[in-house]
Amino acid sequence: MTNEIDKLCEGILSSSTDLFKCQFEFNKHMATLCSGSIIIIAAFVEKTIENLAGKILVLLSLGGFVVSLLAAVLMMKILGDYYAILMEVRTIFLEVEASKAEEKTRILEGKRTKLIKMLDTQNEKIRRYQPFRNYAFILGMVMLIAFVAVTVFFPTAPPPRW
Repeated sequence: MTNEIDKLCEGILSSSTDLFKCQFEFNKHMATLCSGSIIIIAAFVEKTIENLAGKILVLLSLGGFVVSLLAAVLMMKILGDYYAILMEVRTIFLEVEASKAEEKTRILEGKRTKLIKMLDTQNEKIRRYQPFRNYAFILGMVMLIAFVAVTVFFPTAPPPRW
């Protein structure tokens, strides 16, 4: 029975580690895409903005990419904390494996509640900040496409009358 529990715990830990790596890589790519988009907009915006609609679209696009970039960086920090907790769980499993059967139960019960609370806190943070990253990126991309469309189809719009 104990050997089956050990295999189960090791399987959960390895699958959680794989999931962590995928999520961390995704956030790293999102941060790279947002940074690149901000740089591209900054490079071309000075020469292409000639009307008020273009300025508004560029500001919305930049805002979306900045929020998405900040959320991606925050998510990587949260995932780093999550990974630290997973490594602590791994250490506990190694301690438990080296101890006797009576001590295994004592060690697991002593640390189980604390670790579950820590993992739940990290999961809640992930659920809270993930939509900001995704929706802000989508907003930035849509506004960037709209900006390109406005500058291509209406290159010399008359200035607004105040």
